[in-house]
Amino acid sequence: MENQSNSKISRYKDIDIIDPVHHVYLAKDLKTGEYCVKKVMDIYNIDVYKFLHNHIIEGVPRVYDYSEEDGQLTVIEELITGRQLSDMIEKKEVSASFVPYIMTQLCEILEKLHSAKPPVVHRDIKPSNIIIDAHGKVYLIDFNASKFYRDKDSSDTMLLGTMGYAAPEQFGFQSSSPQTDIFAMGKVLEELSDAAPGCCDFSPLIKKCTAMDPEERYENVSELRYAIAETAGIPGYEKEYPAHHGLKWMLLQVPGFRSGKLWKAAIAVIFYMTLVSVAIETDTSSLPGAWPIIAKVYEVLAIYIMVYCGFNYKELIFSKPFTRRRSRLITAIGICIMEAVIAFVLVLAAAIVESYLI
Repeated sequence: MENQSNSKISRYKDIDIIDPVHHVYLAKDLKTGEYCVKKVMDIYNIDVYKFLHNHIIEGVPRVYDYSEEDGQLTVIEELITGRQLSDMIEKKEVSASFVPYIMTQLCEILEKLHSAKPPVVHRDIKPSNIIIDAHGKVYLIDFNASKFYRDKDSSDTMLLGTMGYAAPEQFGFQSSSPQTDIFAMGKVLEELSDAAPGCCDFSPLIKKCTAMDPEERYENVSELRYAIAETAGIPGYEKEYPAHHGLKWMLLQVPGFRSGKLWKAAIAVIFYMTLVSVAIETDTSSLPGAWPIIAKVYEVLAIYIMVYCGFNYKELIFSKPFTRRRSRLITAIGICIMEAVIAFVLVLAAAIVESYLI
């Protein structure tokens, strides 16, 4: 198998040197006459390149062939012509509208990588690894540091990434995860914002992306894409949810269980058990027929609705008038007002039903 692979690689002739330090060459396919990129790597994850070879991902250069020999991996990739984002940032050739345009495209690329089984984590997202072609299409290149994310990994065994963009966990404290790429996305967004005069205020998003604790960052790049589009006022972007809502997905929507932290789940279980106990003890004997049971269930649901809305206000369209401000204090006041309105509606509904029964 290795000999066959080497045979395939031999059909690509080196034409020029693109990057002598990283052993990147411009090559030509002697069979088709097409130009491509040839990379020779000492540090790599061959499984990632196998995945990219077998899966065509929009915004990622195609991997035509690869060969591993004597501890080195030779990869033949699609040649992407365009400008590095780092060059555009350096020359201040970035407009305010360009920032969300680039970032949402990057999010869409990462959505595909992170949705792989297991997820592919790039681990080296930075402006020099982002190419904009002549048509404005965004490409994410250089998967030398990439790896598959697996929950069982306690920490990264090899320290890879670029200083200034690498997340804290890339220095051996934890295992890299999709949140590692989100950290780097925050850094790229920060650079783009600084280079673009009159750009939207993305500082709350940047702060959330670059949180030290991965669990405090955006849960996924879909959330980040939505936040960028919402901040920039880009229409047509909506939050995406899994097509199949299984039991695990449903549980992760319940406040207290979404983060996966055991201590939060324990507090949530105690709270929900107490809520049910209080509802059971509530005196509803004055109501006729089956209404006492209905009233108890309604009490539990009403309080849960308030808890859910309070912790998931960003998901709710009707919460925007109360919580769209950037100030945390004003947002907190808005949430309180929203909760008061919800409580009023729930109590009013209960009072109307009770007035007809008694």
